[in-house]
Amino acid sequence: MRTWEKLYGIDVLLESFRIAHESEHGLRLLMLGTGSLRKTVEGFIVNHGLRDVVHCPGQVPHSELVHYFQAADIYMSCAYSDGTSISMLEALGVGVPVVATDIPSNREWIETGVNGWLGKVGDPENFASALLGASRISDVERAAMRQRNRALAEEKADWDRNIGKLMAAYTRLVQPGSVRSDAG
Repeated sequence: MRTWEKLYGIDVLLESFRIAHESEHGLRLLMLGTGSLRKTVEGFIVNHGLRDVVHCPGQVPHSELVHYFQAADIYMSCAYSDGTSISMLEALGVGVPVVATDIPSNREWIETGVNGWLGKVGDPENFASALLGASRISDVERAAMRQRNRALAEEKADWDRNIGKLMAAYTRLVQPGSVRSDAG
């Protein structure tokens, strides 16, 4: 789901999938989108014999994303740095368990073993381990994670439900005398 750029850890994602696939041949990877690393991604897939297990349909309309999320067993993001990822929130909203980088913005949403897994920044071996763990949970555990993720997204990521809280916080910050400016 992420743009194929260095910042989003596409190299880590591909290498971690390759490692995990060596242990679990049933794994499949769906990479939506494209980016400046397209040729690198395509070369990696060919050079590592992954053409039959990695599918890259390119850009898809936003209206079709829900179908891809619903078909997924796991959402994975290996970004080196990120704010709160909209695509991760969309995955949570559909209930998909998440494997994401262990960075502050993701720790707010993901608790390892509860609704997903966190992987070490830039560490393909660690992400491969997380991916394998995610792929091996029982159907009962996966269903419970899906319910937790859906509930989490409804509670914390619903714009209509949370806009009032956001506006109240903003108002507190911009009230006269609450923000000091040294700009001259």
